[in-house]
Amino acid sequence: MNLNRLILFLVFCIPIGLAIPSCVEHSKETIAQFPPSKNDSVTIWIRASKNTSHTLNQRKQFLTKAYHSIKTAQSDPLQLKKLTSIAFQNYKLGDTILFKTRTSEALDLATKHNDSFAMGDAHWNFASYYNQKEVYDRAYYHFNTAAGIFEKNGHNYESAKMQYGMSFIKGRFKDYSGSEVLAFLAIKKFKKLENYEELFSCYNHIGSLQIDIYEYDKALFYFGKAIDNLKKVKNNRDLKDAIINNIGNTYLRKGDYQSALQNFNVLLKNDRLKQNNKKSYARTLDNKAFCKLLMKDTLHVSSSLNEALRIRDSLDNKSGILISKIHLARYYTYAQDNVKAIRVAKEANRLADEIKNNRDYLETLSILANLDRKNSSIYLKKHIDFSDSLQILERKIQNKFIYMFEVF
Repeated sequence: MNLNRLILFLVFCIPIGLAIPSCVEHSKETIAQFPPSKNDSVTIWIRASKNTSHTLNQRKQFLTKAYHSIKTAQSDPLQLKKLTSIAFQNYKLGDTILFKTRTSEALDLATKHNDSFAMGDAHWNFASYYNQKEVYDRAYYHFNTAAGIFEKNGHNYESAKMQYGMSFIKGRFKDYSGSEVLAFLAIKKFKKLENYEELFSCYNHIGSLQIDIYEYDKALFYFGKAIDNLKKVKNNRDLKDAIINNIGNTYLRKGDYQSALQNFNVLLKNDRLKQNNKKSYARTLDNKAFCKLLMKDTLHVSSSLNEALRIRDSLDNKSGILISKIHLARYYTYAQDNVKAIRVAKEANRLADEIKNNRDYLETLSILANLDRKNSSIYLKKHIDFSDSLQILERKIQNKFIYMFEVF
């Protein structure tokens, strides 16, 4: 099969490995609002639980001490506010059961004491948890509820974070206009707060939305806005690497392979990337190799694709492994080695199914339908059936969003 035919057939969705720094996670926890006094043991214990020099068991014990101290001082509203921080730290230490228990308790106590910030913070906890678990309808509910509480009580930073969270989920389910509206509402607040890192994340998200609807020049415009804000952020090296990668991938989607290659080369010229961020290095190496393949330049493409796969495999980066195998399948297709192409495509298909990556599962079915002539009709039927069921699911979840009250 010639390369032009391959590109046309696979234009459905090129998995190119966008890097999307997210401001969804509960990154600024409640505890940051309460500087400890000399006798504030709760805050000291919570901070000790974040110290990686302690063992995991010791860190969990610190949280237990902080929790019991709060329980003995339930009449102190200031201490009660810290319960959501304890809950979220339990989650970060891998104890989801305690996380849910503590967050539910915090929400009950906050409601009892009519503490609006603590109520919103508890919902934020739940939103972050369900978003991470990809239970998006429940995550959206909690983001939306928290947004209403924060908005009503003038907590603009927290309200903006919730609006971004809802924007992220709407984009995930292809409500692009709704996602943009929420992102711009968040931007309006972050501008007033002069929070440039959050502005970077929001503009980066909007740029990524434009890629999904093939508006590549708009994507580059918003990535440029993201860079403008990033210039005002200290210690921004990793974020800068991410946005350069996204710009490179936008040019790749646009068909401007030379510009894409220039951006990938900028990243790979920096030895620091390979030494300090192997995940990003593997992603960029893979993207550059795939870009060269599309340019019909196969020099070092195979070795680069396989090196990226080895790194991703060593990191157990399953989403990265999946993209590597899809790109290898395309390389072997171009090299007219159908046996290897089918083998790798089948591996990618199984992995996409395992990690519930719907986009790439459909993509691998398309590849196999084109490569495996004997079973082509089977793969095409699977593609059609799965695509139809996915669209029905997306519409159902979008309808849930419509019936929820939103803060506009």
